[in-house]
Amino acid sequence: MGTLFQDIRYGVRMLLKNPSMTIVATLTLALGIGANTTIFSALNGLLLRPLPVANADRLVVFGGQREGGDPFIHLSYPDFRMCGRRQTGSLIVLAYRLNLAGLDYDNRTEPVIFSYVSGNYFQALGLKPAQGRLIYGEETEKLGAEHVVVLGYSYWKKTFHTPIPVLSASK
Repeated sequence: MGTLFQDIRYGVRMLLKNPSMTIVATLTLALGIGANTTIFSALNGLLLRPLPVANADRLVVFGGQREGGDPFIHLSYPDFRMCGRRQTGSLIVLAYRLNLAGLDYDNRTEPVIFSYVSGNYFQALGLKPAQGRLIYGEETEKLGAEHVVVLGYSYWKKTFHTPIPVLSASK
């Protein structure tokens, strides 16, 4: 233990003797710690932490690929329906498609990322609404069905600058 304290005292003396080297070492150490923290935070958020949905460990994403073609083609709606009819046991097949569009609100347009989802999307993931209702069932997938929009909480708060109102139950 005595040699440890001697080594620390020697290291401090050397750092004080050469301040420019001390600054370079400190900045290098700070940049290294910052870069590692950033990389770990990104990996933790994307790969290590489970998704905040029911049965996140059982989620599987599948798609189609043409031979020798683009690996990211979309499955057609009839293909999705065929996969849904063939589901067995506890397997639930749901569909989503990410899109980018412009949304006009309060005389300004901003880009938004949105998804078209199947009628069982929210139910299969075990998601509950903070306010209102979510879309459920096959009646939402029928031709001519009324379009329904579900806003995320962060988007609601950012766009409308208010928390989601809580409705009280009337007697």
